[in-house]
Amino acid sequence: MAERYYLDTSIWLDFFENRNEPNMPKGDWAHALLNKFVEDDDKVVYSDIVLLEIGSVGYTPEEIEKMFRKIKPALVLWNQQKNKLEKRKICHRRGKCRKPMLCMPFLQETTRLCW
Repeated sequence: MAERYYLDTSIWLDFFENRNEPNMPKGDWAHALLNKFVEDDDKVVYSDIVLLEIGSVGYTPEEIEKMFRKIKPALVLWNQQKNKLEKRKICHRRGKCRKPMLCMPFLQETTRLCW
């Protein structure tokens, strides 16, 4: 059965920019991770918030689409804005939530979170 993974924006930027540091090849790791997901027919969940964050560092929608093209078969878009009210209610019930994504039952039950 295919797994589903949600990647934080920092991992996407490591992948897009191949951000490697001495003794920490984050770009290489991100490429290897995403290639493994594609090879294993796993799904990578990304959100509209991730797209906004990537855009906020200067990428245009066309550039983002081009970067996603190579792994498109593995991608699943999850629209956080559509679920904003539900997310707020759940976070309120559970107290302060460091990562609002963790409050979403859909992601908790079906997706591994990576950041």
